[in-house]
Amino acid sequence: MEAVAAGTRIGEYILEEPIGRGAFAEVWRARHHFWKDAFAAVKIARQGEYVKYLKREGVILHKLDHPNIVRVLGVDPDHDPPYLITEYVAGGSLRDLLQREGRISPLRTLEIIAETLEALAFAHKQGVIHRDLKPENILLDDGHVKLTDFGLGLVADDMALSSVFRSSEGATAGTVIYFSPEQRRGEKLDERSDLYTVGIILFECLTGTVPAGSEMPSEVVPHLLPGFDRIYKKLYARKENRFKSAEKALRAVYSLMERLDPEGSSILRGGMGLPPFLEEVQIKKGSAEEGQGDEEPLEEPLPPHVASQWQRTVRYAGVIPRLFAHFIDFLALSFLLGLFGPPYMAVRPIGFLLAHFIYTLVFVGSFGGTPGKLIVGLRVRSEEGRPCDFFQGFARYIVAVASLGFTYLWCFFDGRRRGVHDMAAGTVVVWRE
Repeated sequence: MEAVAAGTRIGEYILEEPIGRGAFAEVWRARHHFWKDAFAAVKIARQGEYVKYLKREGVILHKLDHPNIVRVLGVDPDHDPPYLITEYVAGGSLRDLLQREGRISPLRTLEIIAETLEALAFAHKQGVIHRDLKPENILLDDGHVKLTDFGLGLVADDMALSSVFRSSEGATAGTVIYFSPEQRRGEKLDERSDLYTVGIILFECLTGTVPAGSEMPSEVVPHLLPGFDRIYKKLYARKENRFKSAEKALRAVYSLMERLDPEGSSILRGGMGLPPFLEEVQIKKGSAEEGQGDEEPLEEPLPPHVASQWQRTVRYAGVIPRLFAHFIDFLALSFLLGLFGPPYMAVRPIGFLLAHFIYTLVFVGSFGGTPGKLIVGLRVRSEEGRPCDFFQGFARYIVAVASLGFTYLWCFFDGRRRGVHDMAAGTVVVWRE
């Protein structure tokens, strides 16, 4: 088999530098011979008997078209040397991130685990079990997961793979430290084997080390929400006690993400929200599904010492900018009402109060703030960070009028700068995130 070096041309790409080396292949970063800004990852089999893994991965990746799985660009097992070309992910792997940071924040961990589970859920639906999950095979493309290295994957019988290399080496393939118990014993595997490995990776991201014995993540990381332990126990468990599918595990992860970041949909998948197959099957609070079957209830009150991610990072607005926003609203409303002329003048006090009520309720309920607040850069939010609804807007207005000018008195004493009307409605006024 021909040796390769920097400058060797493989297909349409020219090898630049090695970026990885495994038991069966080495991976190079390569640049397109014509488009100089186009890069790819070229995997080259180290020995002839390993070509079957390139074939396997080429067929599998061709079937798995998903945002969280690397795309295959080309394959030629008959070339000398045999190669597989996939998209190049410049952000490095989860292993690189762990080596730099030691361990990862809880919310960032959930983001990574969620996207990994999305990729697995899709692969499992296509009849593919990854079987070699580890931080090295979870690439990070601008923060988002790209799952790679399906060369050891098990596949369903209906996939276009030769029976010569379908799964005969199943008992020994993979990385031992991330094996599920059934994989170590050489037993038949299903998708739950991948979920066991996800549990190991979850623990490693949170704590910086792989699990040993029955230790829970919360025993290593202080003040971790109980939901992390509950999810971990449903992944890193005996086969019959694990989540039955990646979708069920993913629903539990999203539920916990909502606890940590009420506006989490803005960060999931770049703002695209839940994947389609979860939109209709989210866990509903108080539903018959919650706490039964595969999941334990994951909704628990935040402990007093644990604030949500949003509450830790938000900036609360003080009295001065809020009064300035009210001044802008007063000028805007006076201008609008002045357009009505005599009809308005006849009922000025009542008319102004009614108009101000409608003006405030509509803008706060629809846009999260009156025009004055939006211009200044303020937003009205619930105390957990969710957008203010019409009911809260109504309560704020009624209490503000009833307080007879003492609305903001409590702002000077409250840590979140809440006025009397805020406290009554369960809202806060914050600077735009």
